[in-house]
Amino acid sequence: MKLSMIWLSSIFLILFLDSGSCQIVEKEMVEYEFGYPFKTGIYYTFENFKENSTIEINYFHVITIASEAACRNGRLSDYIKYESGSETIKIKGEDIWGYSKKGDVYVSHRNMFYKIFKYGSICYLVALRGNTREDDEIQKHFNAATSEHHALLDANTGKTYDFKTKYLDSLLVKDEELYEEYLNSNIKKRDKDYLFIRKFNEQHKIYFPVVNE
Repeated sequence: MKLSMIWLSSIFLILFLDSGSCQIVEKEMVEYEFGYPFKTGIYYTFENFKENSTIEINYFHVITIASEAACRNGRLSDYIKYESGSETIKIKGEDIWGYSKKGDVYVSHRNMFYKIFKYGSICYLVALRGNTREDDEIQKHFNAATSEHHALLDANTGKTYDFKTKYLDSLLVKDEELYEEYLNSNIKKRDKDYLFIRKFNEQHKIYFPVVNE
């Protein structure tokens, strides 16, 4: 069966076996646009993110570890904390794919949480450091010169990468014509990287399930 796609929407066909019978369930998909209503909660897997299906926890705290080196070396991990009855639950970032809060999505990479700053087939991520002012921290690191606080997400596989040339190349090369243009561009390196991530995403959209409000 060939999957067809129509401009701003597509249809996933999911097969369920029930007593030997086959039922086809259609799920309407929509191209990502700013303001898409991501559900608040935890994504244990990449598939949860793609399906906009979270473990719903409306009130939780995100704790970022002061020592980034310890996170990167696997000794510590950012984590989520919430109350369940009289019990305090802690979930390490290394044990989940990410989470959504206030309409934004955060991905676990190297045991630290990164906010998806730009969406597309190649998502651009910025590290979340600091316990309270999340948006301020994001903007600060977006303007920072170091690349240690930046990462990439392949939205087709769910894999995350450090923002390094070899990893960006491995993603852009999937569009051979665009990649050739990237290699021949004389634009300043950082500006070129952001420009071609945007160009790639304009040509390779990502889709999420339609949310019926």
